[in-house]
Formats: sequence, structure tokens, C-alpha cells
Amino acid sequence: MAFTVNVFAWASSRVFAEPFTSTAPSKEALEDEARWMNDAWALYSEEVEQARHLAPGSVAQLIDSLTQRLKAAGGDAAQLAVDAKLLDGLKTSDEMRELMRGRAAAASPENDGFRQISLADYLLSLAADEARAMRSASLSRKATSLTAKRRRASSGGAPSPT
Repeated sequence: MAFTVNVFAWASSRVFAEPFTSTAPSKEALEDEARWMNDAWALYSEEVEQARHLAPGSVAQLIDSLTQRLKAAGGDAAQLAVDAKLLDGLKTSDEMRELMRGRAAAASPENDGFRQISLADYLLSLAADEARAMRSASLSRKATSLTAKRRRASSGGAPSPT
């Protein structure tokens, strides 16, 4: 299948059309991508530092010294994350289950003694919630349309088909 692409641009950036008009990103496209990625990374690392009560720039310093710090941690990336205060601690699966038994709502022994949901069941519940929201929105639109028809009819105007 062949087609012709015509691009009309009035601004300096034509990045959106590059997949159709070239085989590689332009310098401008690379600069645009670098700009938004750097902004997103700065925002994310700032939020991590605030949430973990770290000094500003701590994440960047960790990345800059990652090789040395990983060697100092004996190659243990998990321990490095604890040392850098990115994690509160490390637990085995058994320790984690015991922690959850103490903190979560009690449940039957076949569920390890605490209430939990499998990933598959969680994803199904999200899909069900989305379906309910879509049905609700559809019903709301129908009700709004019906109300508008009734108002037009009661004011002497003919209801228009929808």
C-alpha cells in the first residue's frame, strides 16, 4: 500500500510528522525528547527525595557514584538501596508474610492468615470497575437526553430525534 504525506507546518517544530517523512529523528526531535525526559526525571527524583526525606540532589549523587557504592555494598544492590535510604529494610518472604499477618486484617489460613488479593483478581476488579463507570456514564447521557426532550416537548417545541 502506498500513500503520500503532505505536511504543512507554521511553527519551528515538525517532530510529529517525522515518522512519515524521515528514517531517523532530527536534531530538533532529539532535543525535544531530551528536554521533556529531563524535566520528567527531575520531577520524579525530586518527589522521591521529598518522600524519603533525602537531601536535594541525593538521587543524582547516588547515580553518579553508583559503581563505587555498589562495590562498597559487596555488589548487593538491595543493600545499597537500604544504605541510600531508598528502602526501609529487607525482608525474606516468610518475614514479609509475618509482618502482613500483624498489620493486615485477619483471614483464613489458606490465605496465609491475612486478607489479600491476587494480581489476576485485582486486575479483574479494575476491569469490572471500569465497566460499571462506563455503564453509569452511558445511563447519565441517556437521562440527560431524555430530560432535554421532555423540556422541549413541554415548552411547545418538538422533540428532536437522538
